[in-house]
Amino acid sequence: MIKKFCALVMVYTFLTITVIPAANAGTPVNIGYQGVLCEIATYIAVEKGFFTEEGLDVTLVKGDWNTVKDGLAAGKIAAAQGLLMNWLKPIEQGLDVKLTVGVHTGCLKIISSKASGITAVTQLKGKKVGVPSIGSAPHLLAFRATAIAGLSPEKDIQWKIFPPAELKIALEKGEVDAVAVADPIGAIIEKGVPGAVTLVDSAKTKPYVDEYCCLIGVNGKLVRENPELAAKITRAFAKSAKWISLNRAEAAAIITEKKYVPIDKEFAAQIVEHYDYQPSTNAAKSAVLYAAKELKKVDILAPSTDPEKLAKFVFADLPGLDQYKNIKRNYGKY
Repeated sequence: MIKKFCALVMVYTFLTITVIPAANAGTPVNIGYQGVLCEIATYIAVEKGFFTEEGLDVTLVKGDWNTVKDGLAAGKIAAAQGLLMNWLKPIEQGLDVKLTVGVHTGCLKIISSKASGITAVTQLKGKKVGVPSIGSAPHLLAFRATAIAGLSPEKDIQWKIFPPAELKIALEKGEVDAVAVADPIGAIIEKGVPGAVTLVDSAKTKPYVDEYCCLIGVNGKLVRENPELAAKITRAFAKSAKWISLNRAEAAAIITEKKYVPIDKEFAAQIVEHYDYQPSTNAAKSAVLYAAKELKKVDILAPSTDPEKLAKFVFADLPGLDQYKNIKRNYGKY
């Protein structure tokens, strides 16, 4: 019954490679990205020179999530930012990637239409919920939220799959009663669909408000064989996140003017304002453990998986990151 959540869907597409020349040639490194707003730390690390500062000559490799994930597994991509709930199941199943730092919170939402009359997660029983794919981070957020609300995610919800760009239309046409999405699509729906109700916003709703949605994943072989290089990559991302926390409007202007994301800078700034950019290693470890426990409760992780052992296995402690250890969050305190 739960097997459909356990299968890794391997989607093979061609990589789009964008070469970003470094000011001074350094160690060549491929960084994966999908071209979505929550990857702003990737773009700013390039544009503000944080990769170069760490002695890295970066090539950005663009693809969908499965392409980036497969590139990491094959060693063609050294590192990438990804959603926490997208990382755990593949790593449990053998993906050789280590998580190294948390970047920011927020960016996932569950939104209902006005016509549905739904104003709380408990009212989703028997309803149709649109998701970008089964096992995606938005789907797993909704899976967790409905379970916490006392529903059976498998029996009580009709999950409907739509390409991310079509979820707004599906909600407007009444093909679904609610959608689980990531920004910027979530923010676009909130702004553009009259009467839409945000049931869960991971940037604001407890217990998700303190949970890192996005963490940096580094190829496992690279971590084992060259931890210093893995640390340089991780520090560049952490520096970028810290800079964004202090310069949100400028960061939004940079990524829109450079065409990393297809939205205007004012709207990008509004969205980014809600994310908590506090790069951390220790708090990220806690996020991994909390999410693993939650996914185990709803049978996403295998019955034989010990969440604490998985969390320890997933995260890599790298040298030179002591300054990012002291952020604390309230996981499971609600």
